[in-house]
Amino acid sequence: MNAIGIDVGGTNIKIGVVSKQGKVLKQDAFRVDPKEAGLSALKRIAKIINQYHKQYDIKGIGVGMPGILDLSTGELLYSSTTLNSWRQINIIKTLTKLTKLKVKISNDANVAALAEARFGKYKNVNSLILLTLGTGVGGGIIANKHLVEGNNGQGAELGHMSIDYHGRKCGCGRLGCLEAYVSAKALKKDAAKAFKKEIPVKDIFTLYEKGNPIAKKVINEYITYLGEGILNYCIIFRPEVILLSGGIAKAGSLLTKPLNIYLKKHHYGIKGTAKVLVDVASLHYDSGIIGAASLIL
Repeated sequence: MNAIGIDVGGTNIKIGVVSKQGKVLKQDAFRVDPKEAGLSALKRIAKIINQYHKQYDIKGIGVGMPGILDLSTGELLYSSTTLNSWRQINIIKTLTKLTKLKVKISNDANVAALAEARFGKYKNVNSLILLTLGTGVGGGIIANKHLVEGNNGQGAELGHMSIDYHGRKCGCGRLGCLEAYVSAKALKKDAAKAFKKEIPVKDIFTLYEKGNPIAKKVINEYITYLGEGILNYCIIFRPEVILLSGGIAKAGSLLTKPLNIYLKKHHYGIKGTAKVLVDVASLHYDSGIIGAASLIL
């Protein structure tokens, strides 16, 4: 039996057929048009799914979306402006009506964590956290093999833990959120200030690897911010592994090596407590599709 996974992002929507072994058998994608009504986009998605259903045995549909959701209806309560037209739509009811299939929905970072826990490199651990370092910062928590979503699926917003209540203003309206310091947007802003010009994230890490003193200062400060956030997760959740995904995670060991050194230096939050490994997520591009389908599989 297979399931459909829908990965809704602020830029692209990816749809795929996923086997019970976590393999993507077929997939399609299209760009998000901020001017297109959410209902229209859902009809396009349903058309693709109905074509899949003619070829594959489909058990149901899982949807991963960025932002805060009402899990009972799939209604989007808060997200990026490119998905504003998706608000106030009962996504579960709409997709069920259009496809005649069972539908489940969750936050995109939650389903990515679920994918890693079930089918990724660390599928044998009992607890892990996935942190997405992209335009914003999202998170997913797996404890004792179960996804922790909070009341009505509106918890696990790991990017919105404040690390300085007098600090930078976050897009959510609060001060000092981790997202305001370790998102790609924040890193580019800090680098532009240091270099006195705009510079892509990839180039910052390239210069850092080459020993550029300005890049070293920017990245070392970034590691401190991210390290402090991760230390808090170590103390609160004590996962076995914390996985990084998103654009910044493409830096690989340039990011994970200094983070693991930082965590060890600070005793993983408290002296004598269990080690927490930081690594890069293994499923990459397909994690959203696989994770969304995992809600059904």
